[in-house]
Amino acid sequence: MVFDLPQVVVVTEKIIQESGLEERITCAGGDLRTDLWPGGADLILLSYIVSCYEHQTLRDLLARCLAYLPSGGGLLIHDFALYADRSGPHNTALFLFGELTVSAQAQSYTVEELGAAMQEAGFAEVVMQPFLPDLSFQFTRERRHSEQHCHITKTSRVITRHLCILIRFPSFLVSPKPYIAGHQ
Repeated sequence: MVFDLPQVVVVTEKIIQESGLEERITCAGGDLRTDLWPGGADLILLSYIVSCYEHQTLRDLLARCLAYLPSGGGLLIHDFALYADRSGPHNTALFLFGELTVSAQAQSYTVEELGAAMQEAGFAEVVMQPFLPDLSFQFTRERRHSEQHCHITKTSRVITRHLCILIRFPSFLVSPKPYIAGHQ
């Protein structure tokens, strides 16, 4: 499931149809901040979303993700994030600077700020790691639950601002090389 603004869903559905994936990927339109999300997802992907919003909106969005997910469900954030001292990654800083020329709402969060925001919202043991070299990070974690381990075996539906493919996870994402706060 791709959830996005209605005008983006029109383009997304066309791409899905051209790719012959309409049997596997569905779309729904709406505003992720205010509209009801389609039910049934066990994983939410927020890709290039959180850097669009100020701190309170980020907190509200993370709280909404936590309330939506079933026990053991997962949240994956892929976005631009700076090192703690805001010295880089350089391409991230350049991109975020460019975003400020388009939107006054663009935010330059640090890796630590995003990880802390996820933990404050109720996501346990957040894993932070570089994703696109010198540009973006991914943050993964499952919703807190009573079991020690969570395995997501069914096909996950995804809520995202950008087109993404349907993903099948044999187990939750595991970071081979986690980002360690303060180390580059």
